[in-house]
Amino acid sequence: MKFGVLSIIIAIIGIFLTIKFNIETAELFRTQILELNNKSDITPIIIKTDVTSKIIIITIALIGIFLGVKSIKSKSKLGIVGIVLSIVLLVLGFIPIWQYFLQDSTLDINFIN
Repeated sequence: MKFGVLSIIIAIIGIFLTIKFNIETAELFRTQILELNNKSDITPIIIKTDVTSKIIIITIALIGIFLGVKSIKSKSKLGIVGIVLSIVLLVLGFIPIWQYFLQDSTLDINFIN
């Protein structure tokens, strides 16, 4: 398999993992909030999960960038796409998307009836 195709596949898998990790973190936070009486008792598992997922995502993005650069050196145009997707993955690794999943979760009201 060529390095450009492998870089694209790794970047897409990393983007899906980013979305999965953020959904799991949002669900974990939602269950922690429902169990709490006051907000000062949040367990550190949410922070540990977030840091661990960021490390995994950044590692996958750096592998994708490395494979993309290796593909460009062998004069393949697919390496550019792999590098762009890996940079998008790297940016998504630093954005806390899970907070946006929680933003309007309590406002599910049907005004039609």
